[in-house]
Amino acid sequence: MNARLIGIAAALLAAFCSAWMIQGWRLGGQMADQRAEWSEALRKTAEANAAVILKQQKHRQSLADELASLDTTSTGKLTDAQQENERLCRL
Repeated sequence: MNARLIGIAAALLAAFCSAWMIQGWRLGGQMADQRAEWSEALRKTAEANAAVILKQQKHRQSLADELASLDTTSTGKLTDAQQENERLCRL
């Protein structure tokens, strides 16, 4: 009877170990899938962020160009006004 109990215990232990290993493989596969999904989500987020940054940089450059144009126009008008003042003062 002792040998029979030992045999049953050994069989149960073997079944438990097999189930443990199979569960580990299954969970390992799930974790690998989750890592792949997470990597894809991070990639998409990075691409979206890069697109927003690029759009903001273009907008900033457009504003800088507009400011430079306004500055050039204002400087020209100021120079013209100063020349006109000097001309009028000489009269």
